[in-house]
Amino acid sequence: MVQLFRCLRVAAVVLGLSWALGMGSASGLAHAQQERFELGQRLRRFELAWQAATPEVRRRSVAPMQSAVQSFFSFQLQTAGRHLDQAYLAMLAEPEASPVHRFALSRMLKLKSTACDASLREIEFQVQPFYKVDTPAPSDTKVDISLQTWAGKPICNASFALQETTAGCKFPIGQLEEGDYRLQASVQAGGESVVFAQRNWSCIADLEQRLNALDHATGSRSEAAPATELSSTDRQSIQQMAAWINASQSGESLEVDYPAARLLELCEDLQSEGHDARAIWRRYAQQGDTWMKLAQDKQQVVVRLRCPQQPVGPMPVLFSLHGAGGSENMFFETYGAGRLVDLALQRGWMVVAPRQGLFGLGMNCAQMLEQLQSVYDIDRSRVFLLGHSMGAMQVVQQTQLHPSLPRAAVAVGGGGRLGRRTEPYPFPWFVAAGELDFGRGAAQALADNLEKTGNTVRYVEIPEVEHMVIVQAALDEIFSFLDNQPQR
Repeated sequence: MVQLFRCLRVAAVVLGLSWALGMGSASGLAHAQQERFELGQRLRRFELAWQAATPEVRRRSVAPMQSAVQSFFSFQLQTAGRHLDQAYLAMLAEPEASPVHRFALSRMLKLKSTACDASLREIEFQVQPFYKVDTPAPSDTKVDISLQTWAGKPICNASFALQETTAGCKFPIGQLEEGDYRLQASVQAGGESVVFAQRNWSCIADLEQRLNALDHATGSRSEAAPATELSSTDRQSIQQMAAWINASQSGESLEVDYPAARLLELCEDLQSEGHDARAIWRRYAQQGDTWMKLAQDKQQVVVRLRCPQQPVGPMPVLFSLHGAGGSENMFFETYGAGRLVDLALQRGWMVVAPRQGLFGLGMNCAQMLEQLQSVYDIDRSRVFLLGHSMGAMQVVQQTQLHPSLPRAAVAVGGGGRLGRRTEPYPFPWFVAAGELDFGRGAAQALADNLEKTGNTVRYVEIPEVEHMVIVQAALDEIFSFLDNQPQR
């Protein structure tokens, strides 16, 4: 266990450094990004199965999940993926997964590009192993590829022999309308069909020309003045999103498949003549997940956020802070397959997930709130801080910086020192850990220290839960706690 804590500290530094170098840019981390993407897909698949399972079935996943977390923080990412798949298989009704099922889960779908010009009529792909399995594929194994709209309507599909997909294949798609789509890949063998990959893919008209126009509008490729007057946040956001779209077009590996068509449309709206940035940001955040790069002076931070579709008055804000090795995408993609976001939106709350790097946050929560409040209608009396693992430590730091900011604070699977503060905080705390969580000791210590200094704190320990699942397992109790916090 001591060795695992050491690995965690190293992971926080090394993986944090990758964010400091620039997440999603040409940073020489393409291979690791591909592995991170695959881990995220496998974790999400497991979490959806865990949500539907009974407590008895969930117990079967504890051991492989513990192994997955340890492998991740030891930088054995492919091994971590194999353990995640074992945890997923433990959630299924069958007592033993078939060789075909195990083989299918070990594969990954690699796309030459996840953002293509609308003039193209085919998608180039490969099916390769993410980790090795002992069982070879049956001789009749085929790979089925299907394309769907974002809403799930089937468009086209094709079948390929497994052997040819290893070298690379072209999936004919015909002429498509501009937009974001979903690809699904499944293995067909011995009468079984197993879905092993789901990817986002974007079709964009005049892609190269439009990206060049964005560069000109923001002045990102020259020393010339930008063509459009933009705020620092608008300009930095456009540059960040354009970098993701460029990377998606050129086939670089990113940790998530960004909806490139939607991002490009947002960028163009922001840089259009006579635009109303406040209205544009609000509309996009109400329609779906949105990324911003908040900027003030020399401080910057990437956030992923979402607003309710029809806000009723000022919105409470839930800051969600990820753990070591994660990013702003964690609470939206995993940690319960994005269930935290769904629960917050049901309550009319805005969710803001900032990226943490080597040196923590690029802006503290008070500074982020100030920037966000210039765009969104925010209820400053109901700001909640929630963090997991390293994010729990960040919650402690943020409350020390601005003790009057939050209405309530939540630390899950970790904690941190309270520093020299001896007075109670003017808000309650919720601290949670799993019985088998290696962050349990830090969470217990935080709860004990809070109680000793007269704070209102609720400590919850969930049986037979480890470090990764604890967020998902505690969500209902977390939101019940937050629901009971009235306006000041």
